[in-house]
Amino acid sequence: TSAANDSGSHRSIKRALAILELCATEPLSAPEIAELLDVHRTTVTRIIAALAESGMIQHRSDGRYAHGLRLVALGQSALDNYDSHTLLHPYLQQLSDDYGLTVQFAMLIGDDITYVDKIQPPASIRLDTRIGASVVEQTAGVAKAILAWMPAAKMEQRLAGWQWKRFAHNRLMAPASWRERL
Repeated sequence: TSAANDSGSHRSIKRALAILELCATEPLSAPEIAELLDVHRTTVTRIIAALAESGMIQHRSDGRYAHGLRLVALGQSALDNYDSHTLLHPYLQQLSDDYGLTVQFAMLIGDDITYVDKIQPPASIRLDTRIGASVVEQTAGVAKAILAWMPAAKMEQRLAGWQWKRFAHNRLMAPASWRERL
């Protein structure tokens, strides 16, 4: 039936997107992807073939799959057309040039704080953050800046939902410490 086909198509699209997300972290083999998604290997192989044919992923010489150049091009196009990035990039560049430091910009998009732009001068400390990725809120200065300007009730709701684990020896580990700093 049409409803069954729509459901199957929806599931396949969700699986294809999940494969792209998994391969963003590190290149993976088809069996590794199948195991992580808890999906039969032939299903994963079929989806991988379609993604590879369209250039979204590439099959590496080590047998693993990684993002393809077509996906990189789409990502760059999306970034170029993202209003906040286009409008703010020159100002972030000027800040970075003036101080010689890495400058990052993030926004609250839905429920996630997401990196929208980053300027990283060659001589600065390298920060392992990616445009479009979610911020690890407990560790990022951009998260503190966003939380500081949130309505108190919304900030409290976010803090209540965090897993309070230590990322480094000097990280704030409790809501009270965060409230004091903000």
